[in-house]
Amino acid sequence: MVRYVTVGIDGSEAGRAAAAWGAEIATRRGLPLRLVYAWGIISAWEAPMDAPQHLRMTAEEKLTETGDAIAAAHPGLEIRRESPPESPVPALLDRAMDSDLLVLGARGLGTIAGFLLGSVSHAVVARAECPVLVVRADSAGPEGPAEVPGTARPICVGLKRPDRPDEEVLEFAFAEAARSELPLRVVHTRRSGGDGSRAGAGESTPEDPASRLEAALTPWREKYPQVTVEAVAIGDGAAEGLLTEAAGARLLVLGRGGHRLGALAPRVGAVVHAALHHARCPVVVVPHE
Repeated sequence: MVRYVTVGIDGSEAGRAAAAWGAEIATRRGLPLRLVYAWGIISAWEAPMDAPQHLRMTAEEKLTETGDAIAAAHPGLEIRRESPPESPVPALLDRAMDSDLLVLGARGLGTIAGFLLGSVSHAVVARAECPVLVVRADSAGPEGPAEVPGTARPICVGLKRPDRPDEEVLEFAFAEAARSELPLRVVHTRRSGGDGSRAGAGESTPEDPASRLEAALTPWREKYPQVTVEAVAIGDGAAEGLLTEAAGARLLVLGRGGHRLGALAPRVGAVVHAALHHARCPVVVVPHE
């Protein structure tokens, strides 16, 4: 089965930023890029008679515009363009099943200094069967494109339980750091009090609060010896501490576990929710068991 890096676009600035990130990642992974503009009518009662034709033409126009821009920036990248007559959430969830990564856009600053995730992005993040990357509209702003290889900005990954690490989350973070040739910062948010502690490669003692974290990372250091790893253990205030540690990062990688309320009412946890709305860098949410 062909695997894709899939990007949901809607003609917005956030959609264009998502497409740029998706293209860079697809190129690095050697995968085709799939651009999806779902234009299905949510409520036929409120739509004018010519709505389907107008929406389809808009979708095809934006796909052409975005696809041509990506092709010019990434010669040789295989690009597939799809404009399904479906609502965005089911269309994207369906395509997540044969995607290595699904990329979506966030809409910029909201009224409380956070980012407007949008109902579509939130629903897809909560349910998708593949990792979902959420990109801010200004992620390639005045500071320069975040996707330039070789920058010193680390990839940051949050780890909840060092004794039972979520392997899918660590695999994504280590593999992406290796492909990007970037350092990796692994942040464990502890419930116990005390000062946070940091450790470089191999710097851990039994008395160190980060010792369990270091033990959990040992097999991953061995699997990816080319990745420079910084381990960070912080105390209470998981969301705030994680966002602080992710400041200046290229990506923030987090896990999304099972649905507490069942398939009809999935939701993300408090830390993931805070990161999606307030992180200054793109956020990857990785589903895990």
